[in-house]
Amino acid sequence: MAGHDEALVGRLASDIMKLIGSEPRYYQEVAQHFGEYEFQTVARALGRLHADEKLWQDPRGRLCVRGSAFAAKPPTKPD
Repeated sequence: MAGHDEALVGRLASDIMKLIGSEPRYYQEVAQHFGEYEFQTVARALGRLHADEKLWQDPRGRLCVRGSAFAAKPPTKPD
């Protein structure tokens, strides 16, 4: 079952990227959009995207995809 869960989280992470790539979203909006999934599964997918540094939060607290038009000045990692 663990492999199935990881595959589900991976698919969900991809769907979240597509959603956020079209417009920045707050965490709550993402959770509501994917309400058919357990919240824990959505949280794991978001956690994976953050760990892979694919997402960042803009000054308003919305999630943005790195490199998207909405993320013109993503934060840089300290050296």
